[in-house]
Amino acid sequence: MAAESKTDFRLLADTLAELLRDKIQAGPDVIEYIDSTYGNPDAEEIKALIDEHGSSERETLVELLFFPDESIQVQLEAVLQEHACAAEDVAAIADELANRNITAAVSLGDSGRTLAIRVDRTVIDPFLTRLNIAYAPDTGLSRTIAEVLPSNQRIAVGVRFRNAGTRPDGQVRDLLDRYIRAMHADGFFFEDLDFLLEFVQEIDGDTDIYEAMMKKKRRSWRQLNKVEGVEKRLRKSNVETLLLQGERVPYIDRHRTLKTIAAIDRICLAVFGRTDSIEALDRSDAGWDICGAQDAAAMIRRMSS
Repeated sequence: MAAESKTDFRLLADTLAELLRDKIQAGPDVIEYIDSTYGNPDAEEIKALIDEHGSSERETLVELLFFPDESIQVQLEAVLQEHACAAEDVAAIADELANRNITAAVSLGDSGRTLAIRVDRTVIDPFLTRLNIAYAPDTGLSRTIAEVLPSNQRIAVGVRFRNAGTRPDGQVRDLLDRYIRAMHADGFFFEDLDFLLEFVQEIDGDTDIYEAMMKKKRRSWRQLNKVEGVEKRLRKSNVETLLLQGERVPYIDRHRTLKTIAAIDRICLAVFGRTDSIEALDRSDAGWDICGAQDAAAMIRRMSS
């Protein structure tokens, strides 16, 4: 470990130790999983499962209970943006935390159940992996973020980039830079940034980004039309009849799909100054006329408001 990183290493270890010692709140999904899987166990029963080192139950429970939520990530990001963590420091930080014999208090919501769990390497290693503390943000994007975003937004954006693990270059870096500059004051900034960070993982570095977005928009629109068509036929026949006729009954998250289309439009208008209208999309799919372009545009406007 380089001598100049010693202070940062100690500071990060101290911050992580404090976060682990503070009461960790299990999320509602985690509590629901534990109660449904183990029959509403009390704290002692859960603790007994966690104390069975080497068991699959312990591994699953530890991963769920110590999955870092946004509040933990935000607190840590504020430190990481001032004191970067080198990749070679991660193992040393893990050793340091293990040597401190930390006991974490984990609260299971309003049920009153609280667990005292010793924080050993089986807890620390996956915890640090998920936090991705050695992630090195792009220097150019960091300058843009510092230049155009207020401090509270800088932290939230940093958490999102760290979670995505995005190390953009070329046109992807340019896309993200232009998006941040154009959309930072927009009410959909964070929602659309979440979509964009996921989207850029799907494309190659030399892909025409605008065309890739239009392709995704077109595919999403076709999925909506297909579902509309099936639902129209279901009003005349039941599922069994359609299946016997060889009809596939697709399922899509309509709400999410409409939000995807709306996000693409906002991003493309902000970054490229244009977006293909619904009317310009490929109408070759069977079922296009089931839900007209005017109706779809109205739906998207409602989802975007």
